Amino acid sequence: MHSGKFTKIIATLGPSSSDEKVIKELITSGVNLFRFNLKHADMQWHLEHIKKVREVSGQMGISTGVIVDLQGPECVLIIPEAKELAIEKDGLLKINTDVHFNPPEVYSQLKAGDVLVVDDGKIELEVTGQKEELYLKVANAGLLKSGKGVSFKGKKISTETISEEEKGKIKEFLKASPDFFALGQTPALFPRSKLRGA
Repeated sequence: MHSGKFTKIIATLGPSSSDEKVIKELITSGVNLFRFNLKHADMQWHLEHIKKVREVSGQMGISTGVIVDLQGPECVLIIPEAKELAIEKDGLLKINTDVHFNPPEVYSQLKAGDVLVVDDGKIELEVTGQKEELYLKVANAGLLKSGKGVSFKGKKISTETISEEEKGKIKEFLKASPDFFALGQTPALFPRSKLRGA
């Protein structure tokens, strides 16, 4: 991987950069690692293009690495039997009735006063009520969409680092011999040798 360099250049491979000519240009320009983001495209696309990167770098006689970027732990808000819900300021949504969390272990870690930011900041919700009956109070009106990501202001929520679904993906991608797996929602970047027990 361009030996002698302390700084490594990482390029994310996507539809606009997956052509063989572009891959060659990136390697010539000094790219050391190609990142494959599993949030986009399907497994087959990624496997095919990992193979293409290996072939191109082999033809050029330049060693490059491959990073498979898993989605990692992410909390999303689910609206049962609906794709979206119009919400008004100061309205209340009952947790586990009007809305659910995925993963479900989020619920047990919430308490009154917690603030949730949904859909990249478009919606803010504040937790109110008692533990047996928690509600989300709407801070700003808008369209709440099912499946959108949730973050928590000033609070860390513990979830399983690698889901069962992602463990299955890891086993498939190990066949392509990537150099690293990364978790998109954590600062972790680790060698594939540490995932053999996943």
